[in-house]
Amino acid sequence: ISFHWCNMIVADELDLRGGFLPQLQVITATGAVSPNVVKVIVSNGATAITITLPPHVAGKSRMVSLSRGAGSTGGITVRGVTGNIQALAGAWALTTTMGLHSAAGAGVDIQFWSDGTNWYR
Repeated sequence: ISFHWCNMIVADELDLRGGFLPQLQVITATGAVSPNVVKVIVSNGATAITITLPPHVAGKSRMVSLSRGAGSTGGITVRGVTGNIQALAGAWALTTTMGLHSAAGAGVDIQFWSDGTNWYR
């Protein structure tokens, strides 16, 4: 008789039966992302606006994804209620900006991840 041992890691499992409906929000003017929203479409036209990400939940990770809507050409500044935001170049500041649409994908599906203190990008 031979025995084979293996190391197995069991992670928390997520079983979705019937689908997953993340919350969507359309932002057209300066304002805040609602607490339960996962995806934001920014439809600000040529108007410069500021978007405030929701508060952190201490010790919990959180993700919010922002995309420019069609015709969105105005400046978009993103800030958190607290903590800092990582800019595209990696630097840390109180705010960051979203680029215009480009062939390289700028302005589309920019994800911000919170570690409970700061927002990473």
